[in-house]
Amino acid sequence: MTKFMRMAAISLVAVVWWSRGVRADPVEDCGQTDNPDLQIVACTEVIRTAPVDVDLGDIRFFRATAYLLKQDWANAEADFTAAIDRHSRDADAYAGRCLANVSMDKYEPAIADCTKAIALDPAESDAFVNRGIAYGAINDLDRAIADFTKAIDADPKDGAAYTNRAAALEKQGARDSAIADFSKVIQLEPQSAAARINRGHALNAKGDYASAIGDFTKAIALDPALSEAYAGRAQAYEAAKDIAHALADTSKLIAIDPKAASAYADRARLYVFQGQEKLALTDAEQAAKLDPDDPEIFHTKGQVLESLGRRKAAIADYRTALSLKLRSDDSQAHAASRNALEKLGAKP
Repeated sequence: MTKFMRMAAISLVAVVWWSRGVRADPVEDCGQTDNPDLQIVACTEVIRTAPVDVDLGDIRFFRATAYLLKQDWANAEADFTAAIDRHSRDADAYAGRCLANVSMDKYEPAIADCTKAIALDPAESDAFVNRGIAYGAINDLDRAIADFTKAIDADPKDGAAYTNRAAALEKQGARDSAIADFSKVIQLEPQSAAARINRGHALNAKGDYASAIGDFTKAIALDPALSEAYAGRAQAYEAAKDIAHALADTSKLIAIDPKAASAYADRARLYVFQGQEKLALTDAEQAAKLDPDDPEIFHTKGQVLESLGRRKAAIADYRTALSLKLRSDDSQAHAASRNALEKLGAKP
């Protein structure tokens, strides 16, 4: 998310704001940024009561920034558009609308807006970051990395630029370069649990499980309620064949988030490794109850049933997995279920 927040003076000297006979100052409240709810109310009141000949471009800009803080992307986009209609060379307004569009997955308009912001103000480093995010979302990774690099050149302490460049590099397969960028973020933000988690996932993918476990452990120390850190460490423990610790972390994750369906499925699989099939089935059934549309879960449930010798029930779950839409391009649930059915001598 961009860091910009404009606090320019608002020139509305010809307007006096009155409410039921008491002098009020919504203009001042509209320009403050400590309380976005108050800011939205104040700016809305200014817009409602302003004479028709008053330029409300700055007021719409301020309300748009408040909407950004509230993550009300559609209203932010609308207000930034109104601000741009008044001030067509306002780089901050284009950068703000770019962010709103990125947040609504409207990547082409976002790229156009950030490009305009950069043309108006080449020092607008946040626009490079957000345009890079948009490029990354449409898999134009070379341009994404180039934009993140420009943002870093403009501000070498921009953790968001390093984080996003690392993600793009990892997607390109440049894992060591990605880890280097994640390490830079940790150097810049040593108290950031998210930075540790990001590097931990990259280290996991590289096969450096001991270092990954170290990063996830540090993230947990920084934020003991961070479920993603337990999930990542459990994956690293499992990959390192330390099933007992993987089980412990998955159980901790479930304690933090009892509705985490995938965690129950993961623990079910780990129970099978330990020969505890009945506990595994209880978890697999709970996972399917919590998320009946996840093919990964039904594949896992099929595996558990197969380990219990319940062939017909396993076949039914493998077929259910095949009937459900994959959640990600790299999911192996369909391929694995087909292979399982073939081994069982059953048709898909």
